[in-house]
Amino acid sequence: EGAELLLLNAAVKEMWPEIASFIRTVLKESVESAIQARVPWFLGGLGFGRLSLGDAALQLEELSMERVDQVYCRDGNVRDFKLKGMVVWDADVDISVNAPNTVVEAEHVSVKGQLAVYLNQILPRPPFFTGLIFYFADPPAVSLSLRGQIFGLAVNLHWLERLLAGIIQSQLGDQLSLPNVKPILLDSINADAWFQVSGKVPEGVLTVRVLQARGLEVQDSGLPFGALRGRAVDAYCELALGAARWRTTTKAQTCDPQWAEEEDEEALAMDA
Repeated sequence: EGAELLLLNAAVKEMWPEIASFIRTVLKESVESAIQARVPWFLGGLGFGRLSLGDAALQLEELSMERVDQVYCRDGNVRDFKLKGMVVWDADVDISVNAPNTVVEAEHVSVKGQLAVYLNQILPRPPFFTGLIFYFADPPAVSLSLRGQIFGLAVNLHWLERLLAGIIQSQLGDQLSLPNVKPILLDSINADAWFQVSGKVPEGVLTVRVLQARGLEVQDSGLPFGALRGRAVDAYCELALGAARWRTTTKAQTCDPQWAEEEDEEALAMDA
């Protein structure tokens, strides 16, 4: 495993300029609009300025490999090859996020998540695999370190760090977390190849019902300048399975909310 990890990480480091260019494109084209839709009114028009991701490439850790048998209607059992490892990116960056009366800079970014790569249907001829599928079992954990000013004031930006990290995590989940996968077709000869690499077959359906919570602590709202500090709890519950997310209704002014009357939630259960 050590030799394989060294080889893969060396390849990622060599390709880092191209990978970083792709990440910058995604941030501008997808993440920026999501940020603008969710930030408070006083940050209207917030968008990326500088986008330097630094020289520290992402790393792969805890690599495992296994053979997986899949069943296709026409071909019966076929052999796949699965790689799974932890993707870790912990880097100093130079990213500016600007809006009228606001200048914020990101100095450090951390991303960590379990990535799986399927090499679909081993073939007896080049390219030897029908295609690739890669995905995260769950949206990767994201954290940011910010500094800056709003309306000329140096304020605590932990609330904005959590907001931006949550938006980036959500965007990653929508594109690359189960049941969402990213397929790459390799076998251009086989007319059915795209169907075979375009997704994963679910294991079943998971049904969840949120009943209640007890003894919730009163917390600050997280807004700047201490807004609504010490307000009683307006409680809700968020659940996530891969990219699927749910939120219960909000129960006002209670530390012991109950949701037993709400409907069950269902999601596809996938083999990560």
